[in-house]
Amino acid sequence: MWADPQAALNKWREQKDDLLAGRTPQAKGEALTLKTLVNAFLTSKKRLVASGEIKNNTFQDYYTNGARAESVRQAKVSGIITAD
Repeated sequence: MWADPQAALNKWREQKDDLLAGRTPQAKGEALTLKTLVNAFLTSKKRLVASGEIKNNTFQDYYTNGARAESVRQAKVSGIITAD
């Protein structure tokens, strides 16, 4: 028997969409922001510049567009993109 059935029900309600979709539930506060996503993308592209796979001009285009995307707002995108 559960010590706190209401807490268990609340947890289920918070996590059911992820669980039913086969994803690992994301804890509160772990939402991916647009800024975090853009920074990860730019970091990966900077590595491609360092390895010679893309030109610095291409990276600068990515950087400019990434800055524009970040300036739109600090939206949470975790409902759209997940690690799974």
